[in-house]
Amino acid sequence: MELCRILGNGLDNAIEACERLENVKKHILLSISEDKDNLYISISNTSDRVNAENLSTKKKTGMHGIGVNSIKSSVERLKGVVKFSYKDSIFKLNIVVPNG
Repeated sequence: MELCRILGNGLDNAIEACERLENVKKHILLSISEDKDNLYISISNTSDRVNAENLSTKKKTGMHGIGVNSIKSSVERLKGVVKFSYKDSIFKLNIVVPNG
């Protein structure tokens, strides 16, 4: 369930970010891989400038607003690590969780 929550919220956030852009070539890239010890999840997408160190949840009525916190909580329950970054119009979500 936790992995479904992470993927669902991560992709939903990426789609919303792309929908906000106009007159730009948009993309979303999802990568999932594993080795014997860890599962690696990466989602990158075109985006307006964001402060990846201080991501806030949405406050408007009718908007989900729990995606980032849900991702963080799920990764924490899986005893993993999550990192958000932004550079050159690309937002990245990188997650590592132990296999098992």
